Amino acid sequence: MSRIRVGSGMFGRSFAQAVAASKMGDELLLEEGVYTLGESIQLRDLRLTGTGDPSRTVINSTSPAEQRPPI
Repeated sequence: MSRIRVGSGMFGRSFAQAVAASKMGDELLLEEGVYTLGESIQLRDLRLTGTGDPSRTVINSTSPAEQRPPI
């Protein structure tokens, strides 16, 4: 299992880059911020962990709700 840092810091990747680099069972460590996804992303059994205040870590989608699969 790998831990992949997501965010704007020195070692952070974008959410899409982190998902693309991940493997099943990896953990994505989300810095505080707003992550907007413009297309469908398959999460492959990943663990998402916020590293700051949960109310300041938001994942948005620009896809219409009827096209989004349930989480």
